[in-house]
Amino acid sequence: MPGLEWTGSPIVPAFQASANPFFRYRWLTPPASIVPALQASSRLHKEIGPTRGVKFFKAIPMGYIGTERRWLGLSSWPDARTIRPHTQARSRRQSKTQCRSPCRGERWTFCHLENLYAMALPIDLWLIHPEAEMCDAFRDRFEGLPRVTVIQSRFEDLPPHDCFVTAANAFGIMNAGIDAAVVRFHGDELMRRVQARIMDEYLGEQPIGTSFIESTGTAGYPFIAHSPTMRVPGSIEGTDKVYAATWASLLAVYRHKASSQTQIETVVFPAMGAGFGGVPFLEVARQMAVAYRHYLSPPHRMDWDMVAGRQRAIHYDGKRQVSR
Repeated sequence: MPGLEWTGSPIVPAFQASANPFFRYRWLTPPASIVPALQASSRLHKEIGPTRGVKFFKAIPMGYIGTERRWLGLSSWPDARTIRPHTQARSRRQSKTQCRSPCRGERWTFCHLENLYAMALPIDLWLIHPEAEMCDAFRDRFEGLPRVTVIQSRFEDLPPHDCFVTAANAFGIMNAGIDAAVVRFHGDELMRRVQARIMDEYLGEQPIGTSFIESTGTAGYPFIAHSPTMRVPGSIEGTDKVYAATWASLLAVYRHKASSQTQIETVVFPAMGAGFGGVPFLEVARQMAVAYRHYLSPPHRMDWDMVAGRQRAIHYDGKRQVSR
């Protein structure tokens, strides 16, 4: 990228070990020709000020920033005449300037460091089930969400993938349902390793709402995520445990992607809680879709309005409360 000067390492520590270059942020020093225009934008000038110097960051090649979550494109620095103040900032702490590249019409957003928030690392989400009714529920509830593939299939018939999420119990006893299929495929040693981790890390009982990544040792199918939906097999209908297990699984994948050299790109979910849990297909798909939406759009501030919105999304289907 000629004409751009690197002035530091990635800003967000969680992304430093990520092998995915699409979600790295770095400090950049803009060319002198556009500095006055950048300083002239009222919010940016007020918060940074000319005496503190002008340093901005930019996502390369693309990423989400702040509340607007606009994709940012990679090109040369924009022309000073195209720079306009960012008029949709919703918080006093946000200082943004937008402009369009004169050559490609791409949108750029410049922010001060304090306004950079954590964001989801991209994954390809596969949703599988052998029954057409469950697959239709997945398609209905996940409509419009990115990078989602619905596959009518059993676990044994899946093509190679990076990580399979096991809808487990709290004790790692994987001898029934889809867990048994996972053990038959990868071997009994996988279950022994899972149980050893539960005893070491959770004192013998892994709480619902937690998940960990375990290596399988199988070529083409390198990882599973062990994610309990229930303490022991039994009904979880009317609860938010499907959401909790799905959310925990996505966070476990996120932490792995942020800290490991061996990346997880494809994550396969079964219908969490639809077997022994007895949760209706549409409700399974709804809670799982809510968890994925929250993964894609993490909050940029903590307040009770945000909490209330998330709580309603988890527990209500339209105006009807369906879980507690």
